[in-house]
This record gives sequence, C-alpha cells and structure tokens, in this order.
Amino acid sequence: MQDIIMLAIVAGFFALTVGYAFACEWL
Repeated sequence: MQDIIMLAIVAGFFALTVGYAFACEWL
C-alpha cells in the first residue's frame, strides 16, 4: 500500500513539474 502512495506522490510531482513547464512555455 505504501508503494502505491509513493507512486502517486511521484506521479503528482512529475505532472506538476510538466504542467509548470508547459505554463511557462505558453505564457
């Protein structure tokens, strides 16, 4: 169960980083 939580945190952080990069590119 802990692995799933860690994976979700990493996935969320990765999505946030990618989204921030795309926002900087478009803005």
